[in-house]
Order: sequence, then structure tokens, then C-alpha cells
Amino acid sequence: MRNLIIKPIIQQDESPIGYLLRASETNGWQGIAQFLAGSHIYDWKTSLDKIVTSYEHWSHVLQTIGINKVEQKGFYLSEPVKNKKVYVNFKGLRVLKNDLRVTTTSICPHCLKEDGYAQSIWDHRSIHICYKHKVPLIDYCQACGSKINWKRNNLNKCNCGEEFNVTDSPKVPDSYAFFIEDLFSNYDSEKLQLFTTLIDALSEFYHFNGITLSEYDLSFQAYLATKFPKKFESKLKHAVHKAMRSNGVHPRLSLTSLLNSKVRVLNDTSLKVIKSANSHINTKDSFDFSRPLGMIETSSVLGISYILVKQLIDHQVIKADERINNQPWQIQANSVNRLLKYLSKGNGTLKNKIKLEKISHKHNVRGNFIETIKQIANKKINFQAMNNREGILSAYVEKVLIKVNSKFLRINDVADLCQVHYENIRFAIHAGVIKKVDPKKTKGNTIFIDEKVAKAFNKSYVFAGVLAKQHGLNHTNISEKIMSLGIRPISGPDIDGGLTYVFNRKDIRQINFKDLANLSDYETRTGRKTGDREKVECTDSVSIIQVSEKLNISNSKVLGLLSTGTLKELKNTKRELRITKKSLNHILEVLNSKETVEISQASKVTGESIQAFYKRWINTDYVRLIDVGFMKFISKDDLNRIKKFKSEFITSEEGGKLTNTNRTFLPNQERLGKIKAAKILGNERIKTKFYSITDVKNLVYNNEFSFKRVNHG
Repeated sequence: MRNLIIKPIIQQDESPIGYLLRASETNGWQGIAQFLAGSHIYDWKTSLDKIVTSYEHWSHVLQTIGINKVEQKGFYLSEPVKNKKVYVNFKGLRVLKNDLRVTTTSICPHCLKEDGYAQSIWDHRSIHICYKHKVPLIDYCQACGSKINWKRNNLNKCNCGEEFNVTDSPKVPDSYAFFIEDLFSNYDSEKLQLFTTLIDALSEFYHFNGITLSEYDLSFQAYLATKFPKKFESKLKHAVHKAMRSNGVHPRLSLTSLLNSKVRVLNDTSLKVIKSANSHINTKDSFDFSRPLGMIETSSVLGISYILVKQLIDHQVIKADERINNQPWQIQANSVNRLLKYLSKGNGTLKNKIKLEKISHKHNVRGNFIETIKQIANKKINFQAMNNREGILSAYVEKVLIKVNSKFLRINDVADLCQVHYENIRFAIHAGVIKKVDPKKTKGNTIFIDEKVAKAFNKSYVFAGVLAKQHGLNHTNISEKIMSLGIRPISGPDIDGGLTYVFNRKDIRQINFKDLANLSDYETRTGRKTGDREKVECTDSVSIIQVSEKLNISNSKVLGLLSTGTLKELKNTKRELRITKKSLNHILEVLNSKETVEISQASKVTGESIQAFYKRWINTDYVRLIDVGFMKFISKDDLNRIKKFKSEFITSEEGGKLTNTNRTFLPNQERLGKIKAAKILGNERIKTKFYSITDVKNLVYNNEFSFKRVNHG
């Protein structure tokens, strides 16, 4: 490695890649790659985006050049990856790394001539004007027509040898220039990201409709959408009408990218344009677009859910390429366009009509909607045109013609018919008492029962719970009383595993239920006579209801604690499930103890989330977890140990907050040998590093880091 003879000073607003090009040109190198390799800084394969977004790489470049102090202003500091997105600090703004220009660039010849360096603001792909001179940036060489990129030898010359001369380009509106300047002067990251999203959505919209616009025109329209929605609507309306006239694209399909956008101004404006385009829909079908639609796009265009889109594909109402190995859906835009245009016309006046939206939600049966759409597409039923602004669910059809598959009922429908919980029906189907429809006839995994079968079953049979409700009897012993009369149920827990007993209505027709209510001397399933009601007081156990009341939890949670072994069952009890007092008292001792702290409270005391508390202290076995099944605790002594530990040591995340950086700062400094982890808790599989607070403060003050403040807390 060797220092350069000439060491250019990095300007406050200079592009880091532009600085490298300026340094290479000043020292006689032929471009950045030759400069980095010839100076033994990096080899030819090192990418520029890595160099200008990494503190480690950038400091290495400057130290090799001969500049000892690392300039924070000279590079774009990369943040930790979140959800596969990498953000960088760009002129004080938090932007996506992919939004930076690292291969091609745009320039202002006026600024290059006056200042002699490339400005960092030009590195953002959404910036297409110079707000200082109020002119568009140039991104092509005016002599050879090639794209301006960083693989050139001179800062102010193209590789063809021509200088980037100042031209008489048209001035941009003052308001647009002020808007761009305002993005950076107010450090509004969200506003810049919104502006970038607008440009991307508009770029996709114009490309989809075969209209070519310059990058400047796209950015200007994004500006109009933000500041002057009415003017933007007018331009968008013109583009949509042009696409409709030229190739017959339906406006909802034409505006796919904007309808699918998460930007509200694009959604609202698109819907207004669609409404105005109703009378301009062309019947000719010359539209042919090679790019397929995805599932999300198709859902937005048609105005329906993913489930209904999938059903339309399955029934070949719209066409899609065959999926291989769960690849994303490739839906043919032509078939979607034909469906939209057909539903936009309508074919008659309806007297007794119903909206497709109601059909799609009726009893949650999607089949009705799909069959209706198929009948519309095959011209078998009359329908009223959809509202293009709302989508295909706004179309109307004749109400009498939509009773498709009404002979099939779902489990919930049969449960309502029989006046029982749906679980009773599910068990009855499993036991074979109620016959379900062959799955081949219905498609999918949903269980259906023929309506005739369901009605015949309800007419012939009755559940014990229904009898108890009808006659005001005890639900728990009505089955035993009926069976004591010699009447045998057709299904039940002791017969076929059914949830409750089912009786033949003919068998119980002669029963006097008033006499049945007073019946006391009858045999139970255990053989005990109910007249013998002496109970032995059990002092070492309690009932499930008592446990539920003492712990203030539901009966089902009590049973859950039994299944996990937290509560113990008293053995040798025939009549009732009972819980040992010893196991209950153990839980009560923990709940009532003044020496324990519940986990959520402990995490608040330490200032951590519950997930972080588990990761740092429970999973590393630093403290002992006291688990009573439905609540978790630690001892107060363990909490005090954690508080004492945290007063001396911090994690990398906490270190990032302490130094006003991020969680990668301390690990990066550790790799550079400037600090060491003072404590490591856990094992090889799960471990957490801790750094001494004193060491971290010394690191900041003993090194020339440009942090504005450090929390001394």
C-alpha cells in the first residue's frame, strides 16, 4: 500500500464514488478500478457499493490514500438488514441501498463546471433535476448517446472524449425545484421514500401501457401527484384513454400498478380515472401483453380476494400458466382483460336482482360465486354491468338463477338444523351416523352433507342435549334415565365414540318426560343406583370447579394443567375427576409468594421486551424459571442479580443505543480489536455477548468517533 501524491479533500456534499473518480483522475489513474487496484487498496472484483456503504471499507480507502481521520460525510453508512432490505444513511436520510446509483449516474454540467466535483444528491435514483440551477440532470452523453456511468476516466468527460457541456436545457418549474430541495433540507426520509415509490409505480404503469417517458417526466408526474392531484389526474386520464383507444385495454387493467400500490393518492386518483372512463371502453380486443399478472395484481384489478382469484383459475374463467414447484402465479393478462370488458357491458334489465358481492359471502360458500361467473361468461344468464370503480363484485344477476349447489350443506348448517353444536355433527359424521357427500363431487377439503340426508336425519333422530333443553331436564343424566327404561341410543360415547347420545324419535315418543324428571331409582353407567347418594368427604382433593375458582382460570385450562402434570389427579375415584390438594397448594404458594415476580413485570423492570428477557436471561440459564403452566415467574433474588449485572454490562443492542449508533457497532469494533466482550452467557447453541459499560465509554472517548452525545446513565 502507498499514499497518493495528491490527496483531494472530501467536500461536504460530494458523492463518495465521485470522490474516488476525482482522486484517480488527479493522480493520473485511468478510472476508479485501476486506481483502487494500482494503489493496492482493493482488487478489481470489489464492488463500489460495498466500499461506499461500509465504515470498515471506507476507512481503509482513506487511510491508504493517506487521510488519517475517517470522514463520516464521505460515505453512506449501511444499517443492519431487516426483512431482506438494506438501508443506508444518505445525507442524513434513511433510504434503501437499492435506491442509490452505483453504476450509472446523472450529472448537472453547470455544477461540475463551477464546483469541480460530483454532488452526492445525484446518487439517488429519484433525483433528476438540479434545484440550484433549476435544470434537468443529464444521464446520456450528447455526443455518442451512451449512458453516463462511473466507468470513465474523467469526471467531466465521457469515454468518447466529449466534455459534458452546459446546454440550453429548459428550466424546471420553481415549485418543483423547491420541492426537491425541501426533501433534503428537512431530512424527511418518509417523504423521499414516498416520492421514489410514486416514480416506480408510474414507471410500471407507462411501461405496461406501451408509453415511453423520460426519467425526468416520470419524476415530474410523481411531484404533481404529491402537490397537484388535479393536474396529475388529468395526465393520467389522458394516458388511460389513449391506451383504451389504441389497443382496447380495460381501465382497471391499464391501472394495475397504481391500484396495487400502497400509496393512497395513486389509489384514489386511479379510481377517479376509472369512473370517468366508463363511456370510453372499447369493445375491440386487440390487447396483447407478454408480461403475465401476479396473484396480488389480479386480485387488485378484479377487486376480489386471492381465494376467489384462485377459484376463477381452477374453473378456467381466467387463464394461468401451469405452476412448477410452487413458483409465483403467471396469470394471462388477456383473459383478465376479456372478463373485465364483458362484465362492463351488461346484457339486460333485471327485476329480481342480487349483487355478486352478496353471493360471494353467502353462507361463506364460494362455489355459488364461481358458478354464477361461469354462467355469465357462457352467456347463460342475464346480468347488469359492474361498476368499473368497484370491480366485478359490483355486477348484478337474476336472483332466482343463482341457486347452485343449494342441495349441499356444511357442518354448521346441519348443526343449526339439528339445534346442536357443530362438534356433535362432526362426531356423528366420523361415526358414520350422518353420511357426508363424496369429496369428488364437491372438490376441496370442505365437508358437505346432502340437504335431503340432513333433513331425514333430523326427522328420525334427536340428540340428548336437545331433549334436555326442550323438557327442562338435567343435561348430564337424561341419557342414563332414558337408557334405564330399556331404550338404546343409536350413537354415543359408549357405543361408537360419539360426543353425545343420539336417540330414535320413535323410541322416545311414549316417554312421559315429567315422570322422567322425577325418576330417582335408576342405574348409571357405573352400575350404582342413584337412590344411594351417600358421599364420602375427601379432604386431600378438590374438584375441577373448585380449582378453576381458586386459580381464576377456565375448566379447560385446568384440564390442560392436568395433561402437563402441573396438577395431579387423585386416583381411584369413580364418580368424579378430582385434583390433589398438594399439587394445587404448590401453585397457590407460587402465586401468593412475595419472593417471586411475574415474567412480564420483570421484563418491565429491566427495560426489555419479554422476548429479549427470555433470550438473555432464561434461555442462557442465568436465572431459574418458575413455571406453573398458565403463568411464569422468577425469584426476586434472580431479578436483583440481573439488575446488578445490567449496571455493569450491556448487549450490542444496548451499546448501539448508548453510543447513538446501531447494534453492529460494538461487534464491528470487536472484530477490529478495539474492544472485547466482557461476559458471554449461555452455551454454544444459545449465547449472548455482553460488553463492559466502562469499556464502551472509553472506546468512544479515546477514539475520534463523531457521536454527538453519549448517554451516561
